[in-house]
Amino acid sequence: MAGRTRYGWRVSIAATFLVAACGADEPANDPLLSPDHQDALANGSAAPPASALNRVMEIIVDPNVPAAEKIALVEDSDADRDVFTKIADQGTATYRFIAPTSLAEPNESAHANVEVHRTSAPVYSAEIPLIYDEGSWKIGKAAICPLLVTSSPMCQPSP
Repeated sequence: MAGRTRYGWRVSIAATFLVAACGADEPANDPLLSPDHQDALANGSAAPPASALNRVMEIIVDPNVPAAEKIALVEDSDADRDVFTKIADQGTATYRFIAPTSLAEPNESAHANVEVHRTSAPVYSAEIPLIYDEGSWKIGKAAICPLLVTSSPMCQPSP
């Protein structure tokens, strides 16, 4: 019986290490972003790649992702958590960021070009401002606000 007890402890200890090891591989910040995308968005000395921005936009327009998980991706969106519902209600649109993105000021601002595809309108391109804030690149509110009603608290001029 003593041999069985020791064996049981070994299995328990091994299982504990296995669970701990699996947990260590999970992204620390946002499980919706890959570790590579998280690293790219955290690097203020370089503009984030188009692939990371494409993933950010997928998250922003996904109605199944809670607003609380999107706030860190858009400048000042904590002022209007309904902004993401408003974006989703705009209808179907897809966004594709086009490389290269360009750095304006390290740890401050960058620019990216995006193609907007809507079902009932021609494709158009726009330059999107990116803001480096709280240790991460975010989609600038200047890019989001034109899509919204003007009454959004997020889009009001600063006093």
